[in-house]
Amino acid sequence: MTSDAPDPFELHSLRHHFRLADSEANAKHAWYDIKAYPYSKDAIFAAVGQNQTIVFSPAKDESGKDSIEIIAAFEDEEDTSLNSCTWAQDQNTGNPLICVSGGVSTIKVLDVYEKKLARTLAGSGEAIQDLATSPLNSMVIASCGMDRDVRIWTLDYLHIRQPMLLICRGHREGVMSIAWHSSGRYLLSGGKDNTINLWVIPELPDTTAGRDSIPVLQYPHFSTSAIHSDWIDCLMFHHDLIISKAARAPIIVLWMINGFNSKQPVPDKYCAPTDREAQTRSAFAQEVCFQRLLQFKIPETNYYWMRFGLFHHAAKHPLLVMGNSVGRLFFWDLERLEHWKDPSEADLNSAKASSFRDDSVPPPPSMTTRAAGTRTRPISIASSVSSFHQEPLARGRQSPMRERTTTVPPSDLQDQFAELKAHKEIKIPKERFDVRQVAFSPEGEWVAAAGDNGMIVLFSRWGA
Repeated sequence: MTSDAPDPFELHSLRHHFRLADSEANAKHAWYDIKAYPYSKDAIFAAVGQNQTIVFSPAKDESGKDSIEIIAAFEDEEDTSLNSCTWAQDQNTGNPLICVSGGVSTIKVLDVYEKKLARTLAGSGEAIQDLATSPLNSMVIASCGMDRDVRIWTLDYLHIRQPMLLICRGHREGVMSIAWHSSGRYLLSGGKDNTINLWVIPELPDTTAGRDSIPVLQYPHFSTSAIHSDWIDCLMFHHDLIISKAARAPIIVLWMINGFNSKQPVPDKYCAPTDREAQTRSAFAQEVCFQRLLQFKIPETNYYWMRFGLFHHAAKHPLLVMGNSVGRLFFWDLERLEHWKDPSEADLNSAKASSFRDDSVPPPPSMTTRAAGTRTRPISIASSVSSFHQEPLARGRQSPMRERTTTVPPSDLQDQFAELKAHKEIKIPKERFDVRQVAFSPEGEWVAAAGDNGMIVLFSRWGA
């Protein structure tokens, strides 16, 4: 490793934080979801909340101070409870599409370059709670909601009349969170029934695509309500392991499904266990179906809809980050945990975290190249509204008094119920707010957090 190479153990520091709303009067606006554009190396983020969607990137203002560049902004006059977003791509133009949803049963697909509503996906029974794009196909997205179903959709114009590809039906109450495996063949769902399901997804689109009769999966290949005791509002795959969190719980849990190996052939749908009364059932193991591995301490997470972010990239350390109810963010370097070492002791050449991106999908031209310098008015799906108001708060990097680093003792890593403290904590100065979601830029230089009171927070590392 050369002397000017970035330190793989470096964690992010506070760069800039501000309130962003469509007017000064609406400064209490809440941002519920934020996602980074995954199809290029540029740090581009989309955030949604209430009836607003914004697309922005880190930038400098005219005086050289940290700011953001608003690339596009949209207002939804139908849905005033937007809570979820996910990125996709137009199959003909390669244009970035941001799919948004929330309090109504439709998904709006917004074209960021054309700054218009591209289409609407209808067919969900009730309010939608989460969206996620397939890692294999940027035109395939999943949704879940209060109708207790997980639905898979395609944005392929061949199926514009019937874009719904598949329904996964196995929860007893509303579904709060979904996440794809990097293989694209497995999908996690977590719900208000305190249950986590793992679904085996067929290759999509298949021969049934576009038909009025939509295939339904009735049984997941794994299901448990034994991990958490409250609503499951966030979960993700970490390789073949699972990281999940329940509402109002002060911990994030890392665990594994015994016998699950994504490198093995995908199991047949008829292997799925059908005993709906069992607390845990699995097609991968007959007796001990899962194993808890680690718990991460996340204090003062008093509400639901507070979600963590997970960073995966080839040859870079995987990172876990989450915020709490008082504007404090917690950073864990998962590579450090694996080697049980301080950064000063670790072998820097051993950092080999697998990539969760599909590098076979060619990225479109840089969004910043095509949209640089555009300070747009929000684009209403029906009509335009006033410009966004950015209220800068305390600027500059965080003082040492607001930033704390710790080392996890090896003894804690041997106890599945020990609550591991974060490797780094950052408190946003003079602000107290709920951090709702966290997102990493594709290369990991930037972290963006979104939350209540119109707050957007940017962190950076490696001289970004």
